[in-house]
Amino acid sequence: MTQSPNRSLSAEEDAAVFNFPFLLFFTSSPAALSSAIPRVVQKKISEFVHAGRTVEIPCKHDDSSYITFLWYRQHHGTGLTLMGTSVGSSPPDYEKGFESGYEVVTHQGNLSSTLKIVKPTAEDTAVYFCAASKAHPPPHPNVKQSCKIQGLRKEEWHCSPSVRAQSLCTSASAQYFGTGTKLYVSEEGLNISDPNVTLFSPSPEEIREKRKATLVCLATGFYPDHVKVTWTMNDVAKTEGVGTDENPTRDEHTRKFSISSRLRLSLSDWFNPRNTFQCNVQVFHSEKKQNEEMFTQKITGREGCGLSPGSYQQSGNVGKFLYLLLVCKSALCAAVLTGLAFSKAHI
Repeated sequence: MTQSPNRSLSAEEDAAVFNFPFLLFFTSSPAALSSAIPRVVQKKISEFVHAGRTVEIPCKHDDSSYITFLWYRQHHGTGLTLMGTSVGSSPPDYEKGFESGYEVVTHQGNLSSTLKIVKPTAEDTAVYFCAASKAHPPPHPNVKQSCKIQGLRKEEWHCSPSVRAQSLCTSASAQYFGTGTKLYVSEEGLNISDPNVTLFSPSPEEIREKRKATLVCLATGFYPDHVKVTWTMNDVAKTEGVGTDENPTRDEHTRKFSISSRLRLSLSDWFNPRNTFQCNVQVFHSEKKQNEEMFTQKITGREGCGLSPGSYQQSGNVGKFLYLLLVCKSALCAAVLTGLAFSKAHI
């Protein structure tokens, strides 16, 4: 389940997953969250910058009682790492490893904060999350021990062991997250590259042996790696039968990425020339283009035998009929020849 930027998830809603692995946390009990919930917004879905060029990631919320901003970094395949904390007008507090090259600035009456990364390198390519809290200062206890002392049930623990500053045991320490900003810092010799999209028809072997038809969409040669693949059938979103690679694959020589997605169809859908199937590859490499850069390929259903289950059975029945007809014809011919031979023998 993806967390809405407008609220924190309740205990009944399991976990929040932001399409990036290992980001998993629970909120505290519903009673503790009965007060107003701030709306934390990170407007930038993604950002692409060249190495060495300072970048700013903004965040804001709508409740001035949440005076604490916390910034986290998450590299691919890892948990969250706390970078820095800003409480009201006090100077920010930076965690080890983030004392230089990173700046947290809070302004507009504690309603907005900006994370500034000075002279970023490829190592700074990651997802950055902003969180708001009322805690002053934010708590730094052992998560499980703190929750155990307060007598909360296990399912109400805040479970993110890589983040030592995130206990949600009380409403005062609850943190509400934005949806994250994925930052790409260009690697030396690489610039933005758009994907080449190819759509492959189902294989005859699959149709014959499995009585299914699978379309394969392949997007290659793109950089950076933040893309989303979707399918449509007759301009209507198609989710059933879709399987997409969890992460893009990188070519060691070109250092660019590729990803594949598959759409499994029934034979009746594929053998229908009125149907149109489209693979859409959306890229997210700058705020300006994030909602308009879409690369597509389409293919129409096929004319022909129409090997649907019904037609397949019908064709089988026709085959059996023809076979019986040939057998009868052969038997009739044999009888006629036998009769002729018998008649000739008695002349």
